[in-house]
Amino acid sequence: MKLKISVVIPCYGSGDWLPEIVDGIHTSLTDFEHEIIFVNDCSPDHGATWNSIQQLVDTGSGIIGIDLQKNVGQTKAILAGMAHCDGDIVVLMDDDLQHNPSDIPELISPICSGRVDCSIASFSTKKHSLFRNLGSRLVRFTYRRLHSLPSKIVMSSFRSFTRDVNDLMLRNRTSNPVLGAILLRSARTFENVDIPHHPRKFGTSGYKVGKLVKATLDNIFLATTFPLRIFSYIGAIISAISILGSAYYATQFILIGTAVPGFTTLVLLQLFLIGITSIGLGLMGEYIDRILDEVDHRPRWHVREKLESDKSEDNEGQLS
Repeated sequence: MKLKISVVIPCYGSGDWLPEIVDGIHTSLTDFEHEIIFVNDCSPDHGATWNSIQQLVDTGSGIIGIDLQKNVGQTKAILAGMAHCDGDIVVLMDDDLQHNPSDIPELISPICSGRVDCSIASFSTKKHSLFRNLGSRLVRFTYRRLHSLPSKIVMSSFRSFTRDVNDLMLRNRTSNPVLGAILLRSARTFENVDIPHHPRKFGTSGYKVGKLVKATLDNIFLATTFPLRIFSYIGAIISAISILGSAYYATQFILIGTAVPGFTTLVLLQLFLIGITSIGLGLMGEYIDRILDEVDHRPRWHVREKLESDKSEDNEGQLS
């Protein structure tokens, strides 16, 4: 049975080294029919990335170029590319060559053998900054605690899955998608593949502090109402303590007939309760903000232009 591999790559200011990515993919997938989908997420380089994609489409084969009208972020750009692929296996990889195209055959081998419907690269050492690695650890923690990530599986952005998983992921219409969470809800079986993480050869990471914080918050607030539930438990405990305390002091006043001293204690209790209330309002605000995004029904992305090579890379790929 012939297999077709679709490789989806979101692009952001990476036009200078896209030809190297294309050459690497064509070399590594010589045994498979394949296509490469580049999604230009409105790169801030005066059209250089899109011009590079246009040249690759014009001179190459098996390449699809998608130019988005506005910058929508990596996750939505990936979903836009997934919506335009038609392969039996879909591979997601970054555009910075830290995911080496030569590792794709090894990554997809568990799916080709029929063992799983999703395979994810596992990196023993990531070539990121210390802050980026710490942020990634926090995101992985939220996956495991809030998204039912299997205990022995490690998440990464270099991953592959079957066409069925791809189609099910696209049926999620949330305005603020969390790709890893959607994947965990869509795939049935997972397997990690040990693959080296390569140093960044060009450019700098587009993930700054703000984006990492937002990714973490989205992983929490878009996946569960657990923070609100915890706050409810804290509120119930504080209310119970307040009732018991009120009963105690009322009893003291009735039996002894004197007021209870303790101005400092009252001030501290008030500050504590004000802080708890502020946290609760902040949590509700985060959820309300995301609810408004959902009910607004704004388009998640708009394809400004789509280009496609005349033919795909058609090689003989067989299920093993």
